[in-house]
Amino acid sequence: DPATDGVLGLVQLDCEGWIGESMLILGPDGTSVLLDVGNDDHAAYVREAVRVYTGLNSVDAVVLTHFHADHAGGLDTLGVPYDALVSRGPVHLEAVQLPDSFEDAPRVDLCTAAGCDLPWTLALGGGAELTVFAADGEIGGDHFGELPDDDDGENARSLVGIVRWGTFT
Repeated sequence: DPATDGVLGLVQLDCEGWIGESMLILGPDGTSVLLDVGNDDHAAYVREAVRVYTGLNSVDAVVLTHFHADHAGGLDTLGVPYDALVSRGPVHLEAVQLPDSFEDAPRVDLCTAAGCDLPWTLALGGGAELTVFAADGEIGGDHFGELPDDDDGENARSLVGIVRWGTFT
């Protein structure tokens, strides 16, 4: 069902087949956020989910937790316009590639080589908000040294956030 005014919606999208992650966050005022976009095989599915759940063909923001292909690989073929692309930014990219469309996107980069600007909050309307409190191995501005070895360190550099609305966390 399309988003309902006054309701907070968190829709985990079922990116079948090859690994992929994506969630649609629907704010009480209709604000829409894609949290990750799956891989390029999921673009049509994610695009259709946006249309079904929002009644629109666009979202207000795309938030990429990190740049592994199963989270960000579908960005280039997504075909869903957005006002802001939120990520840690083009830092510490040892073993991953940015999507081709990343450079031309209207971006909010939360980190630079010098550190991250955290916490960062995105209003979802009606008092609801998504707050990113960790990114690139930092929590609230404190860096915790070497990151765990997860093959390429990319998972440990993920954005970590929380959605709050009233008593819901």
